[in-house]
Amino acid sequence: MAEIETKGADAYILGRKLAFDESVHAMQARLSQIYAGVENIQAALAGVSPLAPIGYSASEQAVPGVTWIDGSQVYQITLVGATGSVLNTYNLTGRSIPNLGTLISMAGEVVNGTGSQVPVNHLQHTGFCFDFSGNLQEMHDNANYSSKPFTVTVLYTKAGG
Repeated sequence: MAEIETKGADAYILGRKLAFDESVHAMQARLSQIYAGVENIQAALAGVSPLAPIGYSASEQAVPGVTWIDGSQVYQITLVGATGSVLNTYNLTGRSIPNLGTLISMAGEVVNGTGSQVPVNHLQHTGFCFDFSGNLQEMHDNANYSSKPFTVTVLYTKAGG
C-alpha cells in the first residue's frame, strides 16, 4: 500500500498532491476500511477467520459467531445425492433443510456423464433450487446430467430466527 504523506494541510501519494486537511482524514479512514475488508477476505480464504466456512458435514452446523443481516444465526450443511432422471423438469433430490429461512449461498458440483465437475449454479444444463418446504430440487436439460452425483454446501438461516 502506498503511504499517504502530509505536508502541512496538503496530502501527497507517490509525490502527487491529493487533497487538503479534512478530506485527507476521510480518505485515510476509508482506505483503512477497504484494507480491513481485504484482510478479512484473505483471512477467510486462508481459513483463519470466523467468517470462513466451518468443516463440511452432512449434519447441520451453526457457523460460530456469524449472523445474517437480521441477526439470525447462520448455519451450514453439505447435501450429497444424485440428480433425477427426467429432463427439463424439477426433480426432487430427496435432500432437504427443514425450517429453511434465508438461503445465503449454495455452492457445489455435479459430475456429468463425461466426468466433468460442473458448478451447481451453472444453469446452462443444470441448476439447483429449494422449494418453499426446504426440499432441494434440480433440473437438467441434457442426459449427461441424469442420475449423476452432486454435492451442495449451503449457508442459510432458519425460518423464524
